[in-house]
Amino acid sequence: MYNVSLTEWHRQRFKPIFACIERACEEVGVEFYLVGAVARDISMAIHGMESSRVTRDLDVAVLVTDEAEYQQLKNNLLAQGDFAEVRGIPFTLKYAGQTDVDLMPFGGLELDGNVRLNRGEGVASLSVTGFSEVYTRGTQAVTLDDKYTFQVCGLPGMVVLKLIAYDDRPEHRLKDLADISFILKNYLDITGESIYDIHYDLLEASDSLEHTAARILGRDIRPLLDPSPALRQRITDILDRAIAEWPEGEVVNQLHSAQYRVFPLDYVFHLVEQLRKGLDDQLES
Repeated sequence: MYNVSLTEWHRQRFKPIFACIERACEEVGVEFYLVGAVARDISMAIHGMESSRVTRDLDVAVLVTDEAEYQQLKNNLLAQGDFAEVRGIPFTLKYAGQTDVDLMPFGGLELDGNVRLNRGEGVASLSVTGFSEVYTRGTQAVTLDDKYTFQVCGLPGMVVLKLIAYDDRPEHRLKDLADISFILKNYLDITGESIYDIHYDLLEASDSLEHTAARILGRDIRPLLDPSPALRQRITDILDRAIAEWPEGEVVNQLHSAQYRVFPLDYVFHLVEQLRKGLDDQLES
């Protein structure tokens, strides 16, 4: 169990939204976890780090059985008075006229990694590939301001979801690569003593602790992928493609420009290589 102070973290404006979501989900009987930039910021705050990119939006993954249950949850939030629907965006509510709250349904509504909602003007589609796997094996319980205890997407799960989000819409999702770059840049500090206690086998073979940390990140991602061959294949394909397209490929170049401009490009290429290798590593229990 982790504790994060919203006040110290300068995110106290989310407190009333958290209260509304907690109440609505309890009343409808659905489980949820935090994803997106807020989850990233909470996960970094656990390790005493400030995120490189501030967000005003909140992304919530909600586990629902069908569309009726999802609509009931939305109606419950709308009835609380401070939420309003966003025209043309059925997965988003706006809180107090300024904060977008994305309610991302997964579970019973999923078909081939997508959720489709029937609307009078057509069908709205949302990709939720990996959400179930991350929920099962990639979240952590976090208490916020000693009041709210939520499941929050951990950093390995975040890398999985952001790789998929970028791969789904590469022309619109460069910010996801920037977030992955930030996680890679800080993962050495996040691993802490585990680099010596658990992953000591990597130390002799590596000339860079940061590259070692990238491989540890790959190892930390692996348990999320093992139960789902399709998800594992999707992530390995994305990384294999990034490696094959180097040095012209978008992935390595965007990771480089986000956090590693003072390093040569091949330094980042080797980070991606080590991340990919970590997915194939098998640790002794």
